Amino acid sequence: MPRFSLFSPLGHFRFSRLPPVGKRLFDAGAASLGGGRPGTYKIERANNGRTFAWLYAWSMVLGSVAVLQERAGEQWDPERVTDLLELQERERGSIPKAGWTIGQRRAQLARMRKLIQDVSANGLRTALAELLGADFLAYVPTAKGSAVNWPAALGDSPMLLALPSLPRRVATLTSSIASVGSPVTVNYQERAAGVEWQLQKGDTVVIEAENPARAERVTLTAAGDSDGAAPYFLSFTPTKPHAAGVSILRAPFPMWAGTKRHSLVILSAEGALDPEVRRLAQWLMERYARATSTWDIAGANEGGADAGPWTVGGGQLGVTPIGQVVI
Repeated sequence: MPRFSLFSPLGHFRFSRLPPVGKRLFDAGAASLGGGRPGTYKIERANNGRTFAWLYAWSMVLGSVAVLQERAGEQWDPERVTDLLELQERERGSIPKAGWTIGQRRAQLARMRKLIQDVSANGLRTALAELLGADFLAYVPTAKGSAVNWPAALGDSPMLLALPSLPRRVATLTSSIASVGSPVTVNYQERAAGVEWQLQKGDTVVIEAENPARAERVTLTAAGDSDGAAPYFLSFTPTKPHAAGVSILRAPFPMWAGTKRHSLVILSAEGALDPEVRRLAQWLMERYARATSTWDIAGANEGGADAGPWTVGGGQLGVTPIGQVVI
């Protein structure tokens, strides 16, 4: 049974039959100095032995360095981490529950670190099942035939594909537009101080770029002012109505979205309403999914065979998918 001693103070003490690291270093140093044999250095603790004190201090300093290096290396081992346990938990999204022991926290951390290895769809299903257990039912990516792009084709309105060198302009529409399909003349003005905003005939602009449902690309057939002063006006043919106050943008606007990389994570009815289960699912998806991927978390219907569809008075926001999904 190991005991505290001159060479095994707190920090150096180990439950091991091996001599403390400081003692091993001391013995190695003593041997290199002749081990106290006749004609060599005297290594004795009694009578304030100078060589003993020097060798002891040397061995304990190096022993402390060895102990600290060993402890630092253990901070990245989930089964032995101590000082950096909380930091590793934050990095891995592992939130301990009240009352958990250090062993339980280490076990949960080890599970979280093993999850993100195989980044294929099958790897994601395996990781979700391991992390969420029975609460995870299915991972359903959008089928190729069901993918929808908006706008339908590259270059369609409201996209504005232009060279990066196109001079930027941002203005504000001050007249509402109610009628569509025929030419209109509307007023516009500066949107923000210091931002270029005046437009010219022939400019291609995006009206209401901040609202995907109303955004459209138009070409100005006229642009001008009232004898060099306000109000400033524009003429074009709108295809959608717009309220006063929306933006007018002349700048590259390559907005193109689609559902090709959209997926559903289907949980049990109870799991889809559990904040912690949803948090873990979101955490894992954020680390597995690519930057262009999107996803929703849905809850299964009773029985767990399918999810959805949304019905008035029956669906749950953030839980029930719009269409029916067979698991």
